[in-house]
Amino acid sequence: MILSLFSIVLVKPCKEAEKGIYTISEIKQSYYVAKNQRTRVLVQSDLDLNFKDQIQVDSLEPIHTDDNFTLFSFTKYNASKNVFYKTKSIRILKKSTSLKSKLYAYISSQKNSKVLLSLYYGIHEDTIDEIYTMLGYGYISAYFIVFNLLKRKYEDKKIRISLLILSILFGSFFVFTLSLTRFILYQISYLFFKSKSNQIGFTILCFSILYPTQVLSISFVLPILLQLVSYFCTEHKWIVQKMVLISVLFIYFKKVDIVSFLLFNLLRKLYGCVFLLGMFIPDFLTLKIPSIKIHYAPQFVFIFIFIVV
Repeated sequence: MILSLFSIVLVKPCKEAEKGIYTISEIKQSYYVAKNQRTRVLVQSDLDLNFKDQIQVDSLEPIHTDDNFTLFSFTKYNASKNVFYKTKSIRILKKSTSLKSKLYAYISSQKNSKVLLSLYYGIHEDTIDEIYTMLGYGYISAYFIVFNLLKRKYEDKKIRISLLILSILFGSFFVFTLSLTRFILYQISYLFFKSKSNQIGFTILCFSILYPTQVLSISFVLPILLQLVSYFCTEHKWIVQKMVLISVLFIYFKKVDIVSFLLFNLLRKLYGCVFLLGMFIPDFLTLKIPSIKIHYAPQFVFIFIFIVV
């Protein structure tokens, strides 16, 4: 009921984007996202743009791609982020001199920039093994590695507060991804609530208020589902978690890599180490892991059975 009332204010209809001055807010592999006070637009340009660069947008058109049933829709993906228009006609008005833009420029100039951009910005080159994009957000795995090491010597609450501040700073200097935002909300809930159910409820409520159009994102759905399994399931927890994981992978990606599926926990820890040591890793190509993939596009019956189970 609370979320329904909030949606009246937070979920607004699409406004037609207008020409004008925009600021670069996101950097992807083949495009950028720019925003002004009213809207966000997708920018397709060969220009070397950086975070917080100011650009002049001279023309706009709606984002439209051919959609195939059960396959990824770029139009729907952007719509979930409130991005409905794109542009190719831009001019750079002012290059940013912010610390965030300087950090991105420095990382982009490194010899192992493909590794660093993949780890810290989620900008994945085609040469990067797909398994790394399927293992989730590396920062969270790295967080627990550091947390467990510090836990041997320092008090639990002090570590959590320190790492919470570090997480917020990391998002400020790099990117506040959906995974990082959800994780920060969960860490805040851990400081205020002792009950696991209250922690999960607080995370769901706050994330839904901040990102009402992203509540079906796998970055939010899968961690919450696994937390619910951990909280409610008393027997055969490992089996139920694997059932949830394989079902969600089928629903979202239409495929499952058996190697990463069976070794998920081990590979996540490895990915956390890679995240921490990213500056010293020359290339991802030497870390390729064999894959055995099963493809399946679930229909409504599969999804219904998954919900019932």
